[in-house]
Order: sequence, then structure tokens, then C-alpha cells
Amino acid sequence: MEDDWDYARGKVLGPAIGLIVVCLVSLAALALALVFDVWLLGSGTAAQMPPRGGMRHEDVVKIRMLWALLMVVANVITLIGAVRMKGIRQLGFVRLACILGLLPCLGPCFVLGMPFGIWGLIVLNDPRVQEVFQA
Repeated sequence: MEDDWDYARGKVLGPAIGLIVVCLVSLAALALALVFDVWLLGSGTAAQMPPRGGMRHEDVVKIRMLWALLMVVANVITLIGAVRMKGIRQLGFVRLACILGLLPCLGPCFVLGMPFGIWGLIVLNDPRVQEVFQA
């Protein structure tokens, strides 16, 4: 059993660390974007900007902030799943995290997350890895 644990740990370590790093970078970028958008609204700068696509710039910023908050939630779920992958716990949740890493609309670093999400799903389909998750 120890050999299987070491095997699984070695297999999941790469994609887990990759997803963790990508999520942390994405969360940092999203935090900066949200701070900037709060400043745009709070300072009144957004109100002074010309309409964009027929919408007031303030509304555009509010929509962008809402989407950024949804991306934060998706990245936090992915981060938790990547940590659980590293610890070889909760196979279903880890699969969800890998799938979220594949979705291109859920973070500023999605291009970097896609290969780690694919790699993670491939590793999770290894029968020896699945046995260790289920043990």
C-alpha cells in the first residue's frame, strides 16, 4: 500500500502545484482589478468617462466587478481542490477543481490553468491513483 501511496503522490504533485500557483496568481490579479474598479467608482472617475457600448461606464465597471467576484469564487474552489489533490483527498472535488481549471472564462490566467487541469484529469484517471484516493 505504501508503494501505491508514493506512486499516487508522485503523479498528483505536478498538476496540484501547477493549479495552486495559477490560482494564487489569478487571485492576486483579480484582487488588483477589484481594487482598481472600487477606486474608479469611489473616486467618481467612472462617472466622468463617456458611455461604452450604450451603457454608462459606471454600469460597465459594476458588471466587471461582479464577474471578477465570480472568478474569485471559482479560483478559490480550484485552489481548495488542488490542495486536496496534493493531499490525495476527495476525488470528486478534485475532479471539479481540474474541470474549473479548464474553463477559459474563469480567470485571468486560464491559459496557464488549462494544461494543469488536463494533466490533473489524466492523472486522476489512473486506476492506481484512484485506488489511493478511495482508500
